Amino acid sequence: MTSFSVKKPFTVFVAVVAILVFGVMSYVKMTPDLMPNMDYPYVVVVTTYPGAAPEEVEAVVTKPMEQSMATLNDIKTVTSTSAENYSMLVLEFEQSTNMDSAVVDILQKTQMLTGRWDDSIGTPSIIRINPNMIPVMVAAVDSSEMDRYELSRFAKDTVIPALEGTTGVASITTGGMIERTMTIEVNEAKLDKMNAKIAEAIDKAMEDARKQLEDAQKELDENREKVEAGTNQLLSASSGISDSIKQGEDDLADTLTAAGETAAAAAHDTTLSVFAAPAVQTGEAPSPAPIPSENAAENGYNYKEVLYDEDGLLVARIVGKRWSGYIAVIDDPMRVQVSVCPVFSPDMRGYSVAEHAENSGAVLAINGGGFEDPGGAGKGAMPIGNVVANGELLWGGYSSTVGMDGSGQLHVGEFYGGQCVEMGLQWALAYGPTLVENGEIRPGLDALYVEPRTAVGQRADGAVIFVVLQGRQPAVLGVSRQQLAEIMVEYGAVNAGNLDGGASSDMYFNGEYVNVCNTSGGPRGIPTAVVVMPVQ
Repeated sequence: MTSFSVKKPFTVFVAVVAILVFGVMSYVKMTPDLMPNMDYPYVVVVTTYPGAAPEEVEAVVTKPMEQSMATLNDIKTVTSTSAENYSMLVLEFEQSTNMDSAVVDILQKTQMLTGRWDDSIGTPSIIRINPNMIPVMVAAVDSSEMDRYELSRFAKDTVIPALEGTTGVASITTGGMIERTMTIEVNEAKLDKMNAKIAEAIDKAMEDARKQLEDAQKELDENREKVEAGTNQLLSASSGISDSIKQGEDDLADTLTAAGETAAAAAHDTTLSVFAAPAVQTGEAPSPAPIPSENAAENGYNYKEVLYDEDGLLVARIVGKRWSGYIAVIDDPMRVQVSVCPVFSPDMRGYSVAEHAENSGAVLAINGGGFEDPGGAGKGAMPIGNVVANGELLWGGYSSTVGMDGSGQLHVGEFYGGQCVEMGLQWALAYGPTLVENGEIRPGLDALYVEPRTAVGQRADGAVIFVVLQGRQPAVLGVSRQQLAEIMVEYGAVNAGNLDGGASSDMYFNGEYVNVCNTSGGPRGIPTAVVVMPVQ
């Protein structure tokens, strides 16, 4: 080497200079890296399973995950941990493994498993291990002048904000911090004493309320007795006047001819009422049958005037003490159906009884169930309570209901809409109350409030009865619900229900109104009607 240096001095000089130059350049360009970018061959897979015990996590998540990850390329070891609510796998690969490709393979394996898991199991999280996950610095705070709680407050309020403001600090994780808590212990003895006072106060208040209720009930009973005494006096005083009015009605009725109900009713209304509205005529009036007809005589019922008695259908005028109206008797109950508006809405006008009859092709129709009519505008397209047509529930609710099943049996009572369907009712309407049930007048019916009334019932022989009674006239005010029930029983009803009445009490037969209630607006729009179909 020495002889070479002596023989080649220039070459040796150039080599030394080159080494010095490259060394200086390397030193200048060399930068320190506290956390060099290293590709660690480790991957952590964490899967959450809320509410699961470690055994369940092991069986459902960890074992299948281990078996799947063991098939990965270049896998070295698989370490698993099954704990409450979660599973964790640590995967170690060969040092030469391309970790980007390994993560893709792991993702594919997990997707194959998650497709078979319940929705309660979370999606596995894949975490690559790198030096940046390791804390750069660990610091401790200690003081001989503070307790642990004060020291924790100092670290939280002073130390941590100062460190977070330091350039280059990404995050700070604390441990060993103490939070002050408060425990409340209830003194059961004092609590029981307080509860006793509250219970005593409640008992006293209830006793006072009970006494007030008893006093009010006593006063109510006394007032009821006074009302009943006054009512009896009023009825006694009005008996003579009512008898005179009845005698006048009978005298007037005897003057009516057999020319038909329309002419008779027109004469009757013109003489007795200034509120009468003209009957709406849309067709030919039926020809009255002989008075009385043979069939009517056989029935043994008191019909004032028979308007029609053919094909199992009787239409007649009936008159009683201080009341009058019309009755229809349908021998075949299966001819009785209901007609409904196509749409139930408070913003639309319902059909008149005549429109219900004509739209359904019926020979006779009366007003049906109750309905809403805000402000008395006469729209009447929103029913109240149950409506069943052709066995289908169109409107429902718990209500007094009258309806007929598929065998022709009339049912009355308080039903839910679903009950109507379960009973097999083919049609049903609601208003109420029930008037007659199993041949007995229902107790508690109103006996004072008189109005025009409409009712439907059924005799023991199956025949269906419609009764529409006049009212709101000087000589014929109407009847109470109690009177209506008595009339239904008088004409043979064993079951009967009250339909909508008042201004809606209309009967339409064979193209004209037999009875229309006296209202200034004429026949009202209503959502439902009970109709009689022609003989098939």
